[in-house]
This record gives sequence, structure tokens and C-alpha cells, in this order.
Amino acid sequence: LQALIADPELGQYPLAASVDASGHVVLEGALPNQADKRRAAQVAKRVAGVHGVDNHIAINPAVRPLAGTAAAPARAAEAVEPATAASGADVQAVILNALAAKPELRGVTVAVGEGTVRLGGQVDSQHARREAAAIAQAASGGRKLDNRIEVRE
Repeated sequence: LQALIADPELGQYPLAASVDASGHVVLEGALPNQADKRRAAQVAKRVAGVHGVDNHIAINPAVRPLAGTAAAPARAAEAVEPATAASGADVQAVILNALAAKPELRGVTVAVGEGTVRLGGQVDSQHARREAAAIAQAASGGRKLDNRIEVRE
């Protein structure tokens, strides 16, 4: 996810990436065209330890960049701020987008502060609770994770 966020074009969109222990990545979210979808897969494949990519990104010409991430005018590479300094609203949007792609996680709430991502709501299993936490941690931009998700009995 950090590689996607760091990309000057892809980092503007609410994408999600999950990876299993074998290094297999699943990409989700929406991009405006097929070229961007291919680029996302290429970016993921270049990450050390990635052994395969399933690209489930939808093509939606109406998708818009996240607030506060519009492409800046061309400037020297060293003057570009790191993409990992994403705003709380952007981090929240990325996490919510990734959670919405998984029906078992749609009841999870997300609040993002300066140094914390807080998860709430209810899920049906410990596995779903851990999965939501992993998604949030991957997109947190280095923020501390406060997982308050409850598992239904």
C-alpha cells in the first residue's frame, strides 16, 4: 500500500492492498482507466517480497482523487513531500474503501486522528477483527492502531 500511495498518480486514489504470508498481493479499489490499473499491478510487483498480484481494481471513469491529494504542479523530485504524510481524511477514506470491499467488515467504523487510527463496530469473528486491523495498519501512515472492534457472540 505504501508503494501505491507513494506513486505520484496512483497515490491520489482510494486503493487497498492486502498481502498473505506467501507474498501474494490483492489490489482493490477503483481507478479511472485501464492504464492506471495496469500501473498499480506493476507498482505492487516491484515491491520486495511480492510473489504474485491479483488485481481486483475496478475501472470507473467517474472516480475522483481523494481530497487534498490533487497532483501538484511539476517540480523537482526532491521538493515533493513524501506521500506517507497523508491527511487523516485520506487515510480514513483508504481504510473505509478497503473495508467496504469485504462484506464481513462493512460494520467496522474508522476514526483517524493525528497519531491514531481507531477502529470500532462489530464483526462476527476474531479473524474478521484481525483482518480489519491489518488493513487499517497497512494504510495508517505510521499512526498507532487502537482496535476497539467487538466480536459478536
